[in-house]
Amino acid sequence: MILKTGVSHRATETTEAAHKELISSQGLEKLLPVGEDEASENRPAFHFLCGCDSVAISTAGFRRMAGRGMSAPFLVAGEPIRMRREMKNYRWRVAPIVVLCLFSSFSAWAGDIRESARVVAERSRRAVVTIRLVIKLKQNYMGRSTDQEHQLEVNGTVIDPFGLTVTAASLIDPTSVLKTLMGSTLGATKPFPLESEVKQTAILLEDGTEVEADVVLKDSDLDMAFIRPHEPSRQFDAVALKPHGVALRPLDPIFVIGRLGKIGNRATTVTLGSVKAVVKGPRTFYVCDNEASLNLGCVAYDSAGELLGIFLTKQRQEFGGEAGVSFLTMFMGGAAGRDAVIPILRPVEDIIEIAEQARKAKLPQAKEPGPK
Repeated sequence: MILKTGVSHRATETTEAAHKELISSQGLEKLLPVGEDEASENRPAFHFLCGCDSVAISTAGFRRMAGRGMSAPFLVAGEPIRMRREMKNYRWRVAPIVVLCLFSSFSAWAGDIRESARVVAERSRRAVVTIRLVIKLKQNYMGRSTDQEHQLEVNGTVIDPFGLTVTAASLIDPTSVLKTLMGSTLGATKPFPLESEVKQTAILLEDGTEVEADVVLKDSDLDMAFIRPHEPSRQFDAVALKPHGVALRPLDPIFVIGRLGKIGNRATTVTLGSVKAVVKGPRTFYVCDNEASLNLGCVAYDSAGELLGIFLTKQRQEFGGEAGVSFLTMFMGGAAGRDAVIPILRPVEDIIEIAEQARKAKLPQAKEPGPK
């Protein structure tokens, strides 16, 4: 520590004694004189230096202190130096603690949502089912018509004990996305040359049991499809639907319970994610990060394990001549393609509303076998 003074030429014996006492009492290394022009009544005469901190005392102030005796005045003068030094050291001591607390808070948050996701996955994994369908594709090209049947499997979620299952309508109708991407490329008056029809539907449970079912309702605007088993007496594991009540915000954490396909032995998956955007309108929906959004037909939860909604798609209905570009850029990662079809998180309130209509819908009547 250095004491810098500008009164070396005018210091009295009392002042010189004060210097010596200050050096010995405050633990200063040396007394550094400065130019006479700096030792005026209006400029600081003494600078107590402590690293980058300093306390300045004017010449007149020093004389007044010297006249009253050194012990009390310089105890007062030394106190700010001591306090500043301690505060500086305190900041360096506290900074790692603050960082550690923030890291601990983040770790605790991450740990909480992971544990919550594991608990929910264990509780509701049987409600996440595989829907097996046989789709008949009809293609008309250059006046020629061809029919082909394809089997596909998609994910769905059972939402009541009687087996009512919700999934994305675009999953059970693979031509819907193509129609959206093509848009007006073929002209508004020209029919799309590819149609699909669901011929058979079954719900494949976790234990491998296959339950025959039918598509009872499909809402293309909301991209919801509901499937109901033929056996009304059978009981199913289901997720409980109830309004969430709290609007999500960007960066809110979520997790999704899904299921792999046949190649992955249809194992249960748990995916962490977050909300990227809140799209407000007559029906508010959410856009989440890509990995979570891949779980179409599966429901998402918040960090407390409360059901938020289901992942579906949002498709543009009108393009105004843009669709040809959208179709090409969809496979090139272009913005226009992403604007044609995007995966979204549809709130649970929408599921509850449309599910009531599905419960009232009648099962399709079985067709009489034709004459042999």
